[in-house]
Amino acid sequence: QFAVVGDTGAAYGSLPASLMEAKALAQDLADAIRVPLSLEAADSQPFLRSGQQWRLRAADGREVGWVGALAPAVQRAFDLDVPIVVGSWNLADTDLTPTPARYEPFSRYPAAKRDLSLVVPDGVSYAAIDAVLREHGGPLLQSWELFDHFRGGSLPAGTASLGIRLQFQSAKGSLKGKAVEMAVDAVRSRLEGDLGVTIRA
Repeated sequence: QFAVVGDTGAAYGSLPASLMEAKALAQDLADAIRVPLSLEAADSQPFLRSGQQWRLRAADGREVGWVGALAPAVQRAFDLDVPIVVGSWNLADTDLTPTPARYEPFSRYPAAKRDLSLVVPDGVSYAAIDAVLREHGGPLLQSWELFDHFRGGSLPAGTASLGIRLQFQSAKGSLKGKAVEMAVDAVRSRLEGDLGVTIRA
């Protein structure tokens, strides 16, 4: 179990910096012990704030933990006046066999980043989006991260908004704008066609 206390600044969009720090703690631990771990945006814990929590899933798809910001009602009940983000990872339920280490040379060329704002129907998990990106992202897509998640407002009922930052990079040279846009378009078409996701302008 772990917690991040304080830090009221904003990191990405509507998500506080402390939440992103706690999310990074889980990811960094998984990377350090070379164990696959995915984080799936989901309102699964009633004591955590809606739209600011993730499930932790092992490589076999089992839920092995969670991380998220304490709900306002919980903060008030315990007279907590600073934001608190908590997390739990059940290592006993996780296959801790390390994945083989694979080393690749670093690219000397700059990366290009693009943000996608997705309107996602209920029933489409972040794990499904992650799988599409992993399978169809192409050789230039090096990494991606969820930086925003909210419901309500002007969104249609039964949907949520997810902000995902894509990072593209080539080991052969600096990426041209056209190459990046083609890669982004390929990702967009797979998300729309496979999952029924809408890309917001």
